Amino acid sequence: MAGSGGSTAYPGAGEPSYPGSAGSANPYSPPPGAGYGPPPGGYGEAPYGQPTPPPYGQQPPPYGQQPPPQGYPDPNATYQPQYGPGGYPDPAQQGGYPPQQYGQPGYPQQPYGSGAAPGQLPATESDEKTWGIIANISIPFFWFLGPLIAYLMYKDRSEWLKRVSTETLNFSILFSIAQLVGWITAFITFGLINLVVGIVALVFCILGTIAASKHEFYKYPVNVRFIK
Repeated sequence: MAGSGGSTAYPGAGEPSYPGSAGSANPYSPPPGAGYGPPPGGYGEAPYGQPTPPPYGQQPPPYGQQPPPQGYPDPNATYQPQYGPGGYPDPAQQGGYPPQQYGQPGYPQQPYGSGAAPGQLPATESDEKTWGIIANISIPFFWFLGPLIAYLMYKDRSEWLKRVSTETLNFSILFSIAQLVGWITAFITFGLINLVVGIVALVFCILGTIAASKHEFYKYPVNVRFIK
């Protein structure tokens, strides 16, 4: 029944009550305390007892395997290199660049026993034979010129050629002195000194040339050690 003075009207007996009407509860309204908010535990976290879903863009691990731990790797873990095809470590997996091998600058390695001075290119056996022959056979014709060139060019590059050129240079100096004396005394000796000295020197030089072609040292029977 209706009351006066703004009193609330209640449905009578036998009258249905409609949602939204005064004095009736709304069956479609959410329960108290319910609303829109984050699920329990926050976004991206599975409920307790269920596996954590993988991050976006990654495949879940196979059944029976543990997912990789999140965060920084363990510094105490042993490094396991990744091997590529062929059994060799994969440079792309190792990280960084391989160490470079730097050679020591300088002169080429000298063969043992060459006798070359530091900083000098050692002479080859072919050069030694060639200049050994020149140093010997040139004495009767050019006096000390051939042995002097061989001595200046190869005394620091070949121990063998240094001995040969020193020996021939000493003999060529002695030969040059004998020839000068023979020319000076030619009006007395009628040139016999020059003839004898020339023949003897030619024989010795031929023997020295044969020895040099075999890469052997020839010691002149008659010689003066002007240069040691």
